[in-house]
Amino acid sequence: MRIEFSKEEQVYLDMINKLETFDDVVEDDDLCIVYSAGTTGEPKAVVHSIKDLVMNAQEFGKLFAIDNKNTFYNMLSLTYLGGFYNLLILPYVLSSCVVLTQAFDPKLSLNFWEVIIRNNVNTLWLVPSIMSILLEIDRSVDGKNYCKENIKLALVGTAPLPIQLKKDFEKEYGIKIFENYGLSETLFISSETQQYNKYGSVGKLLSGVEVKIVDKAGVLLSTDQEGEILVKTPYLMKEYHGMTEEYTQKFSNDIWFETGDLGKIDKNGFLYITGRKKDLIIRGGINISPISIENAIHTHENVLECAVIGIKDQLKGQLPIGLIALKAGVTKDNDTISKECIQMVRDKVGPV
Repeated sequence: MRIEFSKEEQVYLDMINKLETFDDVVEDDDLCIVYSAGTTGEPKAVVHSIKDLVMNAQEFGKLFAIDNKNTFYNMLSLTYLGGFYNLLILPYVLSSCVVLTQAFDPKLSLNFWEVIIRNNVNTLWLVPSIMSILLEIDRSVDGKNYCKENIKLALVGTAPLPIQLKKDFEKEYGIKIFENYGLSETLFISSETQQYNKYGSVGKLLSGVEVKIVDKAGVLLSTDQEGEILVKTPYLMKEYHGMTEEYTQKFSNDIWFETGDLGKIDKNGFLYITGRKKDLIIRGGINISPISIENAIHTHENVLECAVIGIKDQLKGQLPIGLIALKAGVTKDNDTISKECIQMVRDKVGPV
């Protein structure tokens, strides 16, 4: 019996025939080096072992029973862990399928659902910026109808998610969004699940992961108190590639890794991210979290995106300033919207 192959199929067969197996591979071997801004703002090369990524993926997969019935859609850059790990390595480890396309850009957003529908994708892993763009420009009903009938799991991570944006997206597309939290250095730390989810939180800790909240002096804080998040995890990176030997020796699964993130844990074990340590605004000696102000501003019906930063003030030290992008077609004048947003912050957060 003779089988005829197309030119494209023959190319793939030739590639497979040239593949060589790796010998003597062990779980502690390096699997990837991925650049991250880390906790200092300076780019660092994060080294992870095979064991780190495989075991963390398996533990995350247990939360949602991810298996060969899941088909993911990868539209994130493969140069970062969001595209490389979340949407390539993790599905591979869990025997899932992945539909690869170009990295997301404004052009792709115009036909965002076309590839998803054509390939029967049932698992989405979004980022806040993509959710915001889709809510603004997606005017078709195809994606909304498809999500309600076919999407079995929708996840979001890689960046802070405003509560209002999450609510708006869930309402528009008729699906539940589960938020997760992790760093390039630690991989996944926590996640919401079908059983454990609460607006504003990033869920509960993965099995084997520990978190503690400390103040500026490193003193342990109690429930619902805000401080820096420290993590002890079996999935911690091996090292920052190229750093001095004394520096890399600091990393082991027994250390408390300083995330640089601010947060708190409530009495039910839900973890909340309230800001970045370096982004904290100190006004007259009072610590102000930008995220709390941003969440309040995001509830305004005309606001598309916003960011809150601190500027120097001779009297108060710092003052919070909000930078706002409005939705298309807004007819209200900027002064009116500005006053309304300020009042919303006062009502929801207090005087800042």
